[in-house]
Amino acid sequence: MVRIHNVIITYIFAFAIFFGATYFIYNWYSVDTYSVNTNTGEVIRDIDSKESLSELKRAKPYIDNILTNDIEIRTQAAYIVENCENGDRECQVNEIYRWVVNNLNYLSDPRVAEVIQSPKETLSIKGGDCEDLGALLNSLLENIGIPTYIVLTDNHAYTLACDLDIEKLRKYVIEDLIEKNAKEFEKELLPNNVQYFGGDVDSGITLHYELEASSGVDIYVVPSKEEFNNIVENKGFNYFPSCSDKNVVEYKATCKLNNDGGIVIRNNRDLSIRYRIKISSIAESDVVILYYSDVFGKKCIPLDATAGKYGYPGYSASLQGEKIAIDPISENFIYLK
Repeated sequence: MVRIHNVIITYIFAFAIFFGATYFIYNWYSVDTYSVNTNTGEVIRDIDSKESLSELKRAKPYIDNILTNDIEIRTQAAYIVENCENGDRECQVNEIYRWVVNNLNYLSDPRVAEVIQSPKETLSIKGGDCEDLGALLNSLLENIGIPTYIVLTDNHAYTLACDLDIEKLRKYVIEDLIEKNAKEFEKELLPNNVQYFGGDVDSGITLHYELEASSGVDIYVVPSKEEFNNIVENKGFNYFPSCSDKNVVEYKATCKLNNDGGIVIRNNRDLSIRYRIKISSIAESDVVILYYSDVFGKKCIPLDATAGKYGYPGYSASLQGEKIAIDPISENFIYLK
């Protein structure tokens, strides 16, 4: 056992994380006065125990507010994740995050005082500030066995969800973004006519589409609008055979485009045809799941409930500057950088 200034050092760890930074782990009840990079042996930061205890005092009301074993919160969480397979944590995290973002509003505190809501109050009024929404996320996840931390900065709060398969989670995130980006069109296609849906993009995209028509139509995914013009002028044209078909009344496919292009619907009949098409495009390479690679041996991703409708698990929460992350059960805490 090591003693420095009569302060018991319970933990001295330093880990490299995904962001190329270092974090420090301390026990709530004993604060180290220095930290060592275990790779180099270099003393990398002096810790002011009074400063750390002051931060913990500030954080304690939020930690105490998280409900980790509550039947009402557990019932709500079970309802939210009812479509996930048993034990599918990545699905559960994604569904709970989406439910909070889609159903609750960001509400600032009154100007005269800071209000700390319980998770049940946040559910009741359907909103709260970043600390309130974060505490609700922690509570919902902890009540179905998913380990979490609450993260506090000088002016923000969010949640870490841990022990997850990042690539599996990313698939759920992409599925949600595809649905969220979808646009639906209902059109009438005149006899022997063609219509085009498309445009220019800066990078490769994945195109998802579903078609329903009153009679058979031809559907082509083409690499550029020039190919659409070739179709109009009855010239030869290039298209992607694996995601195109002829004389269909229902069709569903996914196609990858390098830069631009779109979908052509052609009516070769002598009568008008009505159809509905649902189209979604997403640049999958832009969907990056940020995470800390080793928090007590677990991968942890940020959940920022204030990120808006296009936020997602692993979307960049306020990742700049110093942050303190606290385990709501053990009350151990870490500094994140």
